[in-house]
Parts: sequence; structure tokens; C-alpha cells
Amino acid sequence: GNADENTSEEGNQEPDGDTGEEPNQQNPDQPNNQEQIENALNQLTSMKATLQDLQEQLNQADEMITENNEALEETMANLKETAQFTNERLDAFITEYKETIEPRIKEEIQHAKSSLESAKNILTEIQQTIPEAQEILNRTATNLTDGEDLLESVLAEYPYINTKINELADKIRSVEGKTDLSEMIELLQNDPDAERNFFEEPVMLNQNKLFPIENYGTGMTPFYTILAIWVGGLLLISLLATDPHHGESYTGRQIYFGRLFTFITIGFVQTLIVTVGDMYLLGVEIKEPIWFILFGLLSSVVFILIVYTLVSVFGDIGKALAIVFLVLQIAGAGGTYPVDLLPEFFQAINPFLPFTYAISLMREAVGGIVWSRVQHDAIVLSMFGLVALLVGALFKARLNKYTHKLMKKSRETGLFH
Repeated sequence: GNADENTSEEGNQEPDGDTGEEPNQQNPDQPNNQEQIENALNQLTSMKATLQDLQEQLNQADEMITENNEALEETMANLKETAQFTNERLDAFITEYKETIEPRIKEEIQHAKSSLESAKNILTEIQQTIPEAQEILNRTATNLTDGEDLLESVLAEYPYINTKINELADKIRSVEGKTDLSEMIELLQNDPDAERNFFEEPVMLNQNKLFPIENYGTGMTPFYTILAIWVGGLLLISLLATDPHHGESYTGRQIYFGRLFTFITIGFVQTLIVTVGDMYLLGVEIKEPIWFILFGLLSSVVFILIVYTLVSVFGDIGKALAIVFLVLQIAGAGGTYPVDLLPEFFQAINPFLPFTYAISLMREAVGGIVWSRVQHDAIVLSMFGLVALLVGALFKARLNKYTHKLMKKSRETGLFH
């Protein structure tokens, strides 16, 4: 009948294919996918039973067609009502399938695909890791073999080690009976660096530097400046004559003082070059530059008096004495080392050397002036010059008689000029 055709058309509708859209994420408020599928299966079973019942009624209708038209009409009405009810049930099921069941099924399929892809990746990583694991196992086996050999060697040495440990324990017990081990342990627990620092410097000194000097070069400037002034005097007596070539008409005192001022003037020029050069060419830091120059000029006058007097009075012997005097002063004046560190001979002659007081004056100008010290050094240094001046003025004429004869005989030997 019509109900039969309508039922067949509705029942033969295929579910929509894959639309290509990604399945929605599962809503935790909706029923479980498995429960919905089971519910759909139950509905299909129920509709199947209904269809079977409808089929039986159709069979009965066929039988009743020949028997009674009225019963047929009633049966047809029942069939039509049943078919319409079934059709409504099918429509409702199809709608529920498309809206709920089919997306759930697609979601489960997509999830299964993802799980398979993850499993595939894990298998690939495992395949790549297997060679590394094999290599590690091989190394482990080698290490175990080496460890076994080492353990065997240790076990072989164990009796010897055990014997030595027992001997050491006996010695410790013996020492423990003689000494207090707690003190030894306390000593060992101390900080070795702190202990070393204590023994290196048991007393910490609070240093307060007076008249500090910037560097080693500045500290050595007084010595080398004084040395240069003396050497300048030696050069003068080597280059210039102390007596005039035709001085028969002059007295010894006139010759002495006449040449002396020439030497002093040139010595001043040399000293100015040396002292100013220290400050501006060498860059030495001088605390009192004016006094540095003045003390240098005073030293120059004294040194010229000494050197000039030696050569003027004693001739070539005086030149030798000036050089010997220079050597003694370099070693004994305390210019490079403290006087207390010098040999006893140089400590003994130190107070009688002009360098001692000239270097002290220059140090006062370099580091800072203590006027009591300057006054003492300047007076003593001036006394050296005064003694040289008196010797030259008083004894030149007398001593030249003997020195000229000695010089004449020395030149006759051809060894001296």
C-alpha cells in the first residue's frame, strides 16, 4: 500500500557522507559516545520489531481482503496509522543520527586516526633508538668486564691492604695513648690560609706614609742627579786646563781663583741642564722643584771646588784621587741601599762623604722638606767646599813645586801626557 512505499523510501535514505569538516570536540555535558550508539541500536531493534508486526498485519490484511471489506477498511486504517507512526519514528531517528550519532562516530574515527599516527611516530623513534641502546649495552658489557677485572685485582690486594690498615690502626692507638687526638683534630680543622697568614704576619701594622715617593725612578733621582753633577766636574777637569799656559806673572792664588770661577760657571750650566731635564724631560715628580734646582747648584759648587782643587794642587794625581773618591762615594753614600745594609767599611766612611749630604738634600726636595734636616745637610756640605777652597788658596803655590816636578818626570817616561 502507500504506507508501505512511504516506509521504504524513508528507510532507504543513506547517511550524509564526510563533509570534510573537522569533528567538534566532545562536550563533557553530552552522553558518552558509546552510550548514544547503543541507544541508536536499541531504537533500530524496536523499529525492526514494529516492521515485523506491520508485516504480519499486512499478511492478515491480505487474508481479510477476500473475507470482509469492512474489516479490510478497518485494517487499512490501522495500517495507515501504524505506517505514519513508523514514518515519524524513522524521521526522528534519521535526524538524531545526522545531528548526534554521525558526528560522534566521525570524532571517534578521527581520534583513532590520531592515535594510530602517534603510535606510528613512537614506533619510528623506537626504531631509531634501538641502535643507540644497543651501543650503550655493548659499552656497559665492556665496562662490566673491566670492572670485574678491577675487582679481581682489588680482591687480590685485599690481604696486603688489610694488613696495612691493621698496622695503621695500631699506630693510631699508640699515638692516641701518648697525645691528645682532639687537639690534633682541632688543628687540622683550622683554616690553613688563615694560619699561614698569621705566621707570615703575626702583627698587623697600621702604615702612615710620610713624604711618599711615587715610584722607584723618582726615589733614585737624587742619587743619579748628584752622580751626574760630579761626573760633569770630572769632564771639566779632563777638557779644561787648571793652569794658564803662560802664568809665570801670576801668583798661585791668582791662578787658582781665576780658573775656579770659570769651572763654577760651566758647572752651573751643567747642573741646570740636569735638574731641569729631570723634571721636564724625564717627567720626575718633584715636590719642591725650585729647591731641587737650588740644592743641585749648591752641590755643583761644592763638587767643583773639590775636584778643581785636587787637580789644580796635585795635577794628574788629583785626577786619580777624584775618580777614587767618586767610586767610594757611589758605594758608601747610601744612594742606592740604606747605610745600615752596607759593609762596615762603607758605614764608617759614610759621614765623611760629600755625596751623603748632597743626596739627602735632593731627597728633601723630591719627597718633601724637613728644614732641620736641610739646614744640617747644607752646613756640612758647605764645609766640604770650604775645606777644599782653603786647601787650594793656601797650599797651591807650595805643593805645585813638587807636583810640577813629578808631572815633568812622568811625562818623560812617555806613559802620561
